[in-house]
Amino acid sequence: MKRREYVPYFWGPTKTIAKLANGLAKDRPELEGLCDLTDPQARQRFYRNVSVGEVWGVGRRLLPKLHYAGIRTIEQFVEAKPAHIRKIMAVTGLRLQAELQGESCIQISEIAEARKGMACTRSFGRPITTYEDMHEAITGFATRAAEKLRAEGLDAAHIAVFIQTNRHKRDDGWYANQFSISCEPTNDTFTICRHASRLLKQIWLKGYRYAKAGVMLNDLAPHRQQSTLFSMTSTKPAHENLLAAMDGINQKFGSGTLFPLSAGIKRDWKPRQAMLSAHYTTRLEEIMEAQAW
Repeated sequence: MKRREYVPYFWGPTKTIAKLANGLAKDRPELEGLCDLTDPQARQRFYRNVSVGEVWGVGRRLLPKLHYAGIRTIEQFVEAKPAHIRKIMAVTGLRLQAELQGESCIQISEIAEARKGMACTRSFGRPITTYEDMHEAITGFATRAAEKLRAEGLDAAHIAVFIQTNRHKRDDGWYANQFSISCEPTNDTFTICRHASRLLKQIWLKGYRYAKAGVMLNDLAPHRQQSTLFSMTSTKPAHENLLAAMDGINQKFGSGTLFPLSAGIKRDWKPRQAMLSAHYTTRLEEIMEAQAW
């Protein structure tokens, strides 16, 4: 039987509570995609049974410390003495505790801050063992990252590439490495792919089963902004027209319709996409269903 999927709707008086409601609406089928935590009594029912690890801001590093202190549920976290929470999580923990009690401490930004970096990383559907497959993957990631740069009108002046094996299967051998370079600001797909290929050669080691890789772009700035007094960057109009044509085709016919040949055609290593959202607006078999009572 096909699992019914819901678009989550959630409410909360603070940013942290709203984030928690979002997670509950997605993960609990009995809520049918709706979670309202504006009422303190409703929050109390969930706080009593939900792990503190579900709170936005409590990561894998902090969770063992909270467990050691006897704090396992959100209710225990909320009722703990502020001095105790501060000792474990500093001021950030006090803000989270106040937010979960209904006091807004984390402001919602109405204007998004300028990007400082972006990345395209994936876990592979099967381990990659050959340089050719990894080169295809890195080129594909670099291509997607460059598209994102152009979509936001940005250039990148720092490029990094990383590869790693499965950290949960260290019996197969553990290896993780990253290499980066600074360059003239660019959002050119072919330039970024060229740099990414050079970086991959520096860190590739044969004999490992790689599970994840990625391309990261930093030092972002508006497109064509002169980075230094002696900057020599100048993209020919014809080349910019080529990139614009590629973006236009991919927007019209779907992402990945047109890409550099070095990104591969077969792509047997395809990224793992077990949690991919449904194509509500582009595939008839995945169209959203609505019920009325």
